[in-house]
Amino acid sequence: PIYLNQEETIYLSNILLVLARQLKIILITPLLSFFIAFIYIKLYTVPIYISSAKIMSSSGGGGSQTSGIAAQFGIVLPTRNSESEWVYPEIIKSRTLARAMLNRKFDTEKFGLQKPLLQILTYGNNQPSVGIDTLIKAGVGAVAGMIQVKKNGSFYDLKISSTDPIFSRDFAIALIEELDSHQRAYNDKKVGETVQFIVDRISDTEKKLNAAEEALKNFRDRNRRIENSPSLQLEQDRLSREVSVL
Repeated sequence: PIYLNQEETIYLSNILLVLARQLKIILITPLLSFFIAFIYIKLYTVPIYISSAKIMSSSGGGGSQTSGIAAQFGIVLPTRNSESEWVYPEIIKSRTLARAMLNRKFDTEKFGLQKPLLQILTYGNNQPSVGIDTLIKAGVGAVAGMIQVKKNGSFYDLKISSTDPIFSRDFAIALIEELDSHQRAYNDKKVGETVQFIVDRISDTEKKLNAAEEALKNFRDRNRRIENSPSLQLEQDRLSREVSVL
């Protein structure tokens, strides 16, 4: 017995008797709750599959090679360390990258094999009821909604969410490929601009060199004997030095 005070005494047998009388309720309530939750999950919820990846900036040799070429002509170009850091979250969620992704084709359980991403994310197996511009706008928003990217130290954590596990995986792979292609195109453009800058500088310098050589030749033609003229010697040294510099 459990003694509460002088007037009340609770026996363990009484507690067990009460529990026995409510046994059905005690057992049925959690089972019913579990059954309702199971039915709700199966019929009214859609599972979300997440594909994860880590990305980091890749270093290319094009910039250093171009810098070496430029250095031979006395042109100092910014090094990799002085370049601004790539803002990967903004690039990955940009409209440019999303539009590139919409042209990709994927396999899905719901829509079949090799369907364009634009079709998967917008009109599915139905006929589109709006124009292509509206579809692209909706597709770009859907692409951005699937992507989560967050910086984690020197890496970026990339997560792709969808209702199809294989599609999530393939989407993550395709997105990284498009990001790599975008970065390569950007680097090629910057290298091309730098090379063109060097070519223009070479052309300008060549013109100045020709003019300086012509000026030196004309000076020597006009002044055959300059040994006794310090001013003429200084002028010849100045013209020669300009040719050497160029």
